[in-house]
Order: sequence, then C-alpha cells, then structure tokens
Amino acid sequence: MIALYRIKARTKRWTVRTIMHMFDLSISNAWLHYRQCMAQSGARRKEILQYLDFRMIVAESWIASEDPLDISFSEDETDAMPGKHRPVVPQPLEIVRTSGAKHLPKMVAQKNASRCRNNGCTGKTRVQCTGCKMFLCVAVGRDCFFDYHSNTC
Repeated sequence: MIALYRIKARTKRWTVRTIMHMFDLSISNAWLHYRQCMAQSGARRKEILQYLDFRMIVAESWIASEDPLDISFSEDETDAMPGKHRPVVPQPLEIVRTSGAKHLPKMVAQKNASRCRNNGCTGKTRVQCTGCKMFLCVAVGRDCFFDYHSNTC
C-alpha cells in the first residue's frame, strides 16, 4: 500500500527516511480506517475516496492548517480584469473555511457587485472575506458570511 504513492525524497540520512516512512504509514493507516468506517456507515463505493484523493486532501489540510494568515494574495490578482469577466476563485477546503476567527468581512470598492459564493444564494455583494477571498452576503435577511464559515452548511 505504501509503495503506491511514496513521499519521494532523495536523502542519505536515515532519520529523514524514517520520518517520511512514518508519514506514509500513518496516512495509509488513516485511509484504511476511513474506508472501514465508511463501509460500516453504509456508504456506497463511489462515495468512498480513493487512496490518492485521500492523500491529496490530507496534504492540502496540512498545508492549510500551518498558518492560513500567511497565505496572502496580492491585490493585483483580484483587481486585474484581463477581459470582460473576473477570474473565478476556487472555493477553499472546508477545514480552511471553518477555521476559527481568521475570516473577517471587508468592503471592496468595485464598479459592479460580485455574486455571493454561498450555496443556494443568488444575491450580489461587495463584501469579501479576508481569509478565503470569497464574496459573501452580509444582510439582515441573509447572513451568507456566517453560514459559509460555519459547519451548519
């Protein structure tokens, strides 16, 4: 199992190789446990993640959990519009979305309002999250900012 997707590091130090092997072993054991739990819960085979997909999600979670505030996008990336439309910013992982109080609303001065990225909302807004760079509604009738960053979605 571990041999399928090893962490590749060329080193002669046995300590580094041992640590890499332990990471591989722990991810492999976690995936086997995940598969067993999903099978017991009655999940269909299509709903269970493959080993590589599971490794990718674990890696992205580790990268995101280090310190999300250090991951900053330059203002030029979001303000620069090469054509008629703005580029679509991919949605962050759920673990990044729901991570504590690292997300604050910020009013953005734009000519046109952007569509709210919360599922099920079709409103337009000029409020952007400083942590994940998503445009979300903050209004009396709908508080998409809170819904998007909580586990209740």
